[in-house]
Amino acid sequence: MIRLAESVSLAVFRVGWRGTRLLPERAAYRMFDVAALVATRLGGTDVQRMRGNYAVVRPELSNEALDELVKAGMRSYMRYWCDAFRLSDRSPKDLAERVRCENEAAAQADVAAGQGLVLFLGHLGNWD
Repeated sequence: MIRLAESVSLAVFRVGWRGTRLLPERAAYRMFDVAALVATRLGGTDVQRMRGNYAVVRPELSNEALDELVKAGMRSYMRYWCDAFRLSDRSPKDLAERVRCENEAAAQADVAAGQGLVLFLGHLGNWD
């Protein structure tokens, strides 16, 4: 049974990886947005875990506000997956256009001066 579940999971990832890259960008992100809303409405184990975690760190939120935070969290999570599936089609130029560097001039000045630099890099899988 475990082997079957692993095979199904692998097949879903392969279809996701290929299918997401074939769709126009806007359609792909919309599809994942809809998936996030459906998952939130279904309220499965992962959604309930997210809700419980958010409730711990944001105890002041009303139930309605917590619902909105969970919905935003699921949308962010699904956007992450869409990004991951589409990443291999991104050129260095595409990636550079999507990266946000705050206070870039100061960072470049530190590097030019030979000083150390600490960067926060977004999570893109397990490479970090």
